[in-house]
Amino acid sequence: MGRAYRARDGRPSPAAVAADKIRLIAEGNRRGAGRSVASPVDGHDDLGAPVGSQKEPAQTAGQPEPLTMPYFRCSDAHDVNRWDWGRPPVSTYVVCASARAGSTWLCEELAWRGLAEPLEYLNPKYVKYFAWRWECRNLAQYRVMMWRRRTSQDGRFGLKVLGMHFFDLYDDLFATLLNEPPPHDPNMRRRVFLEKVVPDPTYVWLRRRDKHRQAVSLWLADSTAVWMQYSPEDPREFGSLRYDFDAIDQRRRACETEEALWERFFEETGIKPRELSYEDLLSNPGPLLGSLAADLGGSPERQAPPSDYRNHVQSNASTEALVARYRSDLAAGRAPTSVS
Repeated sequence: MGRAYRARDGRPSPAAVAADKIRLIAEGNRRGAGRSVASPVDGHDDLGAPVGSQKEPAQTAGQPEPLTMPYFRCSDAHDVNRWDWGRPPVSTYVVCASARAGSTWLCEELAWRGLAEPLEYLNPKYVKYFAWRWECRNLAQYRVMMWRRRTSQDGRFGLKVLGMHFFDLYDDLFATLLNEPPPHDPNMRRRVFLEKVVPDPTYVWLRRRDKHRQAVSLWLADSTAVWMQYSPEDPREFGSLRYDFDAIDQRRRACETEEALWERFFEETGIKPRELSYEDLLSNPGPLLGSLAADLGGSPERQAPPSDYRNHVQSNASTEALVARYRSDLAAGRAPTSVS
C-alpha cells in the first residue's frame, strides 16, 4: 500500500520520499548514546515502557545534533508530562484534512480549549524530530512517549493527519504494534494502524469547499515556503512569483483526489466523522468551535487567550488576484499542458 498514493506534481508521496527518515522509528535511532529509553524486551511491557520505572529519557552528549523544529508547538514547552507510562489516553480524537483546509487553525483552537496538542504526529518530519527529542528507538516507544508527553492531565489526546501522509502509511512501521496480521483491505488496514496510535478516536473531517482558493493557497505555500503566518503582516514575497496555471490546477486536482480518498476511507470503514467546512468555520467560528470542543470533551470557550504567536489567515489583495486569474482561465476553457 506504500506506493499507491502519489503526491502532487507526479512525485513520490511525502511518506515515500521521507521513508529513510521515518524508518528510524522502526529500525532504531542508532546514533543515540545508550538505551535511555528501553526497548520492549527484558523487563519492559508490550508498549516499550519500562516496567516499574517512571524515569524519562535524558538527552546526552552522544546524541546527534538538534534537528530543526517543524512547528513551535513541537517544543517541550507544549509537553504535558502528567500521564502514566504505558497507559492509553481515555479520550481521543483525530482531525482528518488536506493541506490548506484550515486544520492548523482548527487544531490550535482545540488546544486552547483543553484538548491537548493535536499535531501531525505521523508527518515524517514530525516523527523524525520527536523521535530525536524523545530518544525513541521504535514505533512502540514513540507511541508511549507521545501518550506520556502529549496527553492532557484528564486523559485527552488528539492527532491531526493529512491525506498526503495518511494514504501512504508503511506496513512495516506498524508491525511492532500488531499482535495479528492486519486486514487485507487497504482502508481497514489504515484504520487499524491509526487506531493503534490513537485508540477509539472520534473522527473530525475538515474540508474546504472552495478548491480554487485551496489550490492557490497550496501553490503559494509550496512556492514561498511560508506555510503559516504568525503576525498580521504577510511575510510572503510576491514580486518574484510567476503565475503558473498548470501548477495551481495540478494542486486543485490533488486536493480533489485527497477528498475522494477520505470519503472512500470513511465509507469503507463505516466511520461516521464529525464533518466541518473551512468556510463555515470562517463565517461562524465561535459557535462551531465551541460545539465541537464540547463534543470532544473540552471547553466550549477558550481556557486562556491565545498568544500573539498564533496562525493568521493568509489572504490579501495578491492572493485574491491570483484566485481571480485562475478562475478566469478555467472559465475560458484553459486546460493544463499535461496531466500527471
